[in-house]
Amino acid sequence: MQQRALATRERLLRAAAEIFAANGYAGTSLTEIHERAGVTKGAIYFHYPNKESVAEAIVERQLERWPALVKRFCGEESDPVVVVVALTFAITRAFRDEPVMRAGARLALDRNVGAWEAAFTQVLQPAEKAGELAEGVTAEEAARVVVSSFFGVFQVSDTLGRADTEERLREMWRVVLFGIQAEPSPRATVRRAEALALT
Repeated sequence: MQQRALATRERLLRAAAEIFAANGYAGTSLTEIHERAGVTKGAIYFHYPNKESVAEAIVERQLERWPALVKRFCGEESDPVVVVVALTFAITRAFRDEPVMRAGARLALDRNVGAWEAAFTQVLQPAEKAGELAEGVTAEEAARVVVSSFFGVFQVSDTLGRADTEERLREMWRVVLFGIQAEPSPRATVRRAEALALT
């Protein structure tokens, strides 16, 4: 694809992300996207045949980021619980700072929260096998609670302007870790995870 076409595509994705993040899928139209991007209606149809294809491109862009992050964090940290906490901090910062990431998360959550649960379950399975989760708690159960709690924090903070997202996330983990760690150490776990998320 030519440089000019790539630049137009990026402008469209960014404009769409800003609108999807603010209004959700149902509250967004192709007209708003091409107007926000400052391109013609023909330009948007050249790159994306419909709103669904724009939304899919944003979700794909957002989801492309996480496998490398999971691999890197797992390579640097042996405690799966610390990895999951670090991932939530890295994701939170991406949501805060990058419209495409924020919109992709909103769209992905609307469509497939199961993918998030599956990813966190996979990371937590070694902790379950090693007996590092609380008695009677499975990796799958812990992942469901983490995903529900995390997106609850994100949604509430987003509604209030996102100024305190990371502090709310710290609070969430200080409570949730008592329920999922066999030997809870929430403050130490959160400190290690935040340091990992900044690497």
